[in-house]
Amino acid sequence: MPVNTISSTEVTKNITPVNIVPVDCTLTNKYDWPKDIAYATCMAESKGNINAVGDVNTKYVSCGLMQIRTLPGRPTCEELKNPEFNMEYAYRLYKAHGFQPWSAFKNKSYLEYMR
Repeated sequence: MPVNTISSTEVTKNITPVNIVPVDCTLTNKYDWPKDIAYATCMAESKGNINAVGDVNTKYVSCGLMQIRTLPGRPTCEELKNPEFNMEYAYRLYKAHGFQPWSAFKNKSYLEYMR
């Protein structure tokens, strides 16, 4: 009886990797702020990864799309991994402080992502 062989390409072509997260920085378009700067800041901070966790060597990590620091009185990292919640919270920070809370804005690394 002949043995059927299947290439690895055939096996994996319909499998979606579970760790791939779509770029959700387009959520910045929902708010009344400079959309190009907000989008570029989001991309510089998280590359669009809703599960991004930064500043891991500090007492308070930064989480989610806009890398919001989990300071006392702020949402938890798990809450900030919700992209809609993260962007809403980021917009409230922006309304109070402009783009100053984001290191990508202050160090100008957001400029790489300006469209």
